[in-house]
Amino acid sequence: MTTSRPLTSRDPERIGGHHLLGRLGEGGQGVVYLAEDESGARVALKVLHDRGGSRDTFLKEISAARKVASFCTAEILHVDEDEDLPYVVTEFIDGPSLRELVEEKGPQSGPALYRLAIGTATALAAIHQAGIVHRDFKPGNVLVGPDGPRVIDFGVARSMDATVTAASTVIGTPSYMAPEQLAGEVVGPAADVFAWGATIAYAANGRPPYGQDTIPAVMNRIITGKPDLGGLAGPLRELVTQALHKDAAKRPHSRDILLRLLEHSQGPISAPEALAQGRALAMADDDSLADERTARWATVKLPTATTPAKRPMFQRAALVTGVLAALVLLAGTMAIAVTGDSREPRRTAAASPTTPGTTPRQTSQHHLTPTQQTPAGAPSTDVPATPSAVATDVQAAVARRGTATFSVEGGMTQSADSFKAQGRLHYQPGRSTNYDLTLSTDLEAASYDGSAGPRIILLGECGYYRDDPTSCHPTDAESQREINDAFIWTASEVRWVTSPYNIGELLQKSTSLRHNSDAGTITYRGTAVGADLAADGPISPFYQMFGGGLTKVTYTLVINRAHLPERLDIDLWSKITPDLTYHSLYSATYRDWGSSGTITRPY
Repeated sequence: MTTSRPLTSRDPERIGGHHLLGRLGEGGQGVVYLAEDESGARVALKVLHDRGGSRDTFLKEISAARKVASFCTAEILHVDEDEDLPYVVTEFIDGPSLRELVEEKGPQSGPALYRLAIGTATALAAIHQAGIVHRDFKPGNVLVGPDGPRVIDFGVARSMDATVTAASTVIGTPSYMAPEQLAGEVVGPAADVFAWGATIAYAANGRPPYGQDTIPAVMNRIITGKPDLGGLAGPLRELVTQALHKDAAKRPHSRDILLRLLEHSQGPISAPEALAQGRALAMADDDSLADERTARWATVKLPTATTPAKRPMFQRAALVTGVLAALVLLAGTMAIAVTGDSREPRRTAAASPTTPGTTPRQTSQHHLTPTQQTPAGAPSTDVPATPSAVATDVQAAVARRGTATFSVEGGMTQSADSFKAQGRLHYQPGRSTNYDLTLSTDLEAASYDGSAGPRIILLGECGYYRDDPTSCHPTDAESQREINDAFIWTASEVRWVTSPYNIGELLQKSTSLRHNSDAGTITYRGTAVGADLAADGPISPFYQMFGGGLTKVTYTLVINRAHLPERLDIDLWSKITPDLTYHSLYSATYRDWGSSGTITRPY
């Protein structure tokens, strides 16, 4: 059953007469909401980000997508614009995405894998038969419904005519993008075939064949490396290998993939008949598929080792290298024009040193100093409106209370660098914010198998594991370059995102700020220039991770009448090409200001 996440403070309540119920997902191209139409029927509604092209072109593409047989896709119900943002309303498929299915139940094999392979191949053949190139075929866009796999998300699809007459823009998800797609060349059906091969490899192994760590690393592997097909065996491995050929002209057509999976060898077969046979098998149950054909096509060799495979060493420098910097590095093999500073960003600790006996580092002109305000706990009737006034009031209120509990989640888009954390923080003006937190991260998901991750204490420039309280893991700039520890790195990210210093930096460097208020809270919505946040300040290492393509940062800050933060939502806009912007989202909540206790070193 499909579950949605709550709407954030950035989300509208209604779009084009549709009541939004929650978020189903978000990618580089847009946000997908669970919504209700005026009759109360549930639908999926996608709002597109920063889409280039005219309204006429957009409507033409959607019109072409409507020609695809509805049995293998989510039927497009309505297309319109709301405040100049195009949106698409589609049939709601009540089932997990292939990505969610694999994350929850692990790699697929046997009838389940064959059903996925033939169901998605049938859908792709139907899409191409309708004259459409999907351009973002991936596990997240395959829904496993009660009647078999469905391919969704035509918000970035193009008609084949468009791909013939002009080079496509770079659109899609890097782990599943073909080499020609990364290079900004003409993108045709062969790019979808490449994505199909990568998707089936993911379903069989639980990981993309070219990795999912950082965008630059994935791009480099797709262009120069070989795919990791893991335990995929037999004819399906051979077919996936052919689909992943770097030369688009040497990949099989989607119709040929379908016919091979059907094992059709008895003369010509019409396109409708082939699609009908593929659809029937995609809808079949496990018992019906438990035959020799399925065994031939869906055998996956399991690892024979009794201990988990050794993880590749976690490379800190690779993680923080900016997207645009890596594109410069790959410029000899990709036709993507980039600009900006390609140097590896200089990293510093999340705030100034706190080692006993040392003098705290002086803050920059953007750092905030406490000012005398009303007595602690006394709510203010004033609503500060300018960025500096808000920053001053918030900083003073936080300095008086000092401690809070928090929860946070977020991550760098198209990357495994994502996390969830909760715990306590202790803010001390002019010094590092100390933390006692428990976290989980996709960078080390295999280490805790979905259970709670480690508890970590951050004091100054040291990180301590709660179960190893005597070992200081340095978090200063130079030491952190060499640390092979994803958890300590992620704890530093949590501190950068949630620290009151970050709230101060966002406010002080805002180029615009709007607010509205009610009886209990004030909500601010601001915009800051990415380069300004990355240039200096205690949180600059965090913003430097996103490279020269970080064009702007938008945020929503909710404070109470005592000027204490209750919620912070951050949206980082990374422009990859003139037509492609990725959004990295982080959301933090704060509670119990002044009552959570100080944080000390564990013993």
